[in-house]
Amino acid sequence: MLLLRAFIKNPPLLILDEPCQGLDQWQTEAFVKLVEDYSEQTGATLIYISHYASEIPAVVTKVLELTGDGRGGYLTYNAQNNEPLKKKLEVCNASP
Repeated sequence: MLLLRAFIKNPPLLILDEPCQGLDQWQTEAFVKLVEDYSEQTGATLIYISHYASEIPAVVTKVLELTGDGRGGYLTYNAQNNEPLKKKLEVCNASP
């Protein structure tokens, strides 16, 4: 429902962090199709964060894969160039 409310405002950027968590396969497929259609019709930019590559919409033009243990890690793959990467990342935890 929240995504539909966002669509009404026609945003040029959608940031979707684990949007299919807790959905079954049918719901996930329907959601991904909805996001793909929206992106194709509006040209909106998607930032789609997921643990499951099969869930990432087909309309994305760049895929960055991160690996690590929560304390740091590596940017390991860039699908736009179809090449493996090995770039060290540092993770900082912000504490109030």
